[in-house]
Amino acid sequence: ENGMMAAETYYHERQSLLHCGRHALNNLVGEKPPWANHEMLSDIAEMLRIRDETEIGISSWFNPYHHWAGAWIGHWDIMVLIEALKTRKLSVVEHIVMNPSRL
Repeated sequence: ENGMMAAETYYHERQSLLHCGRHALNNLVGEKPPWANHEMLSDIAEMLRIRDETEIGISSWFNPYHHWAGAWIGHWDIMVLIEALKTRKLSVVEHIVMNPSRL
């Protein structure tokens, strides 16, 4: 009975195009309807591009925070995903695992 209850409340979004970052965010949060959408991630990517241009002085013909052919394809940069998580007051902690024998 508990297994059936969990299956009913669990949300999983299927993969489409190169939107694995969006799907990962939605699967992580597990809300229905999905929280992260194309428009939100596209807005974050544009905000990051403008920040690069104004604060750092880096200008580009295309937005480096999503696929070069356009945001509709996906392929979101990790910075877009991190900024999206911050809107939910979530964060990312980087863990670096090193093999001492390779040092």
